[in-house]
Amino acid sequence: MKRIYDAEGQTLYQGDCLAVLAELKKQGQEFDGLITDPPYSSGGLHASSRKAPTSSKYQQSGTKKILPDFLGDNMDQRSYRAWAMLWLGEAMELLKPGGVVCMFTDWRQLPTMTDILQGAGVMWHGVAPWDKVNARPRIGGINQRCEFIVWGSKGKLERKGPSLPGAFRQNIVPTGRRVHCAEKPVELMTELLKLIAWREDAAVLDPFAGGATTLVAAREMGMRGVGIEKSPEIAQIARDRLQGKRVAEAA
Repeated sequence: MKRIYDAEGQTLYQGDCLAVLAELKKQGQEFDGLITDPPYSSGGLHASSRKAPTSSKYQQSGTKKILPDFLGDNMDQRSYRAWAMLWLGEAMELLKPGGVVCMFTDWRQLPTMTDILQGAGVMWHGVAPWDKVNARPRIGGINQRCEFIVWGSKGKLERKGPSLPGAFRQNIVPTGRRVHCAEKPVELMTELLKLIAWREDAAVLDPFAGGATTLVAAREMGMRGVGIEKSPEIAQIARDRLQGKRVAEAA
């Protein structure tokens, strides 16, 4: 476990989230919300599809800019459920009462993720679709242009703050501008952070920081953020992004 960035209210750790969460608990840290985009591990119909590298599963063939593979995306359903309930249970101990939980998932893992949320002790409040707008078409079928935000709270939800829409419409990050092959738009994370931004000295936890999108959004909103990324290569990219280093673009 390494703390590789700590500035402007944002802290980024490189390491396994279970180890870092345990350390944060020892430090007595507390957070107003957990907003994260964990690996979906939804794979395909067969084990070989699930075990394919994420750089091929989540990037179109012929892409000039090949982004690094992220970790944890090749578990079977039972392993994924057990693992996710473990880390989410640990993270819940770091949330303040009424803390908000928002986790991304896709249509394949949506039923499992709602079970994980409740199994880890989160009070489930609903599911909101993210309409990616410019997703790839599906000829002869219905486009898979939505991913989903499963959300809840640690105990009773406080009746304060904004009322967000029940669905979010935001274009996906163009391939050439991405720093992570499953990157979420900063604008989308900014919307979700509004759920806790009204709290005094609000802080967000992201156990799967990826390219640090949650931390970038938190910094722009004047909030404190802590992110964890297991992959050394992706953690370095996230640190470079937080430091303002330019990420090369590709067509």
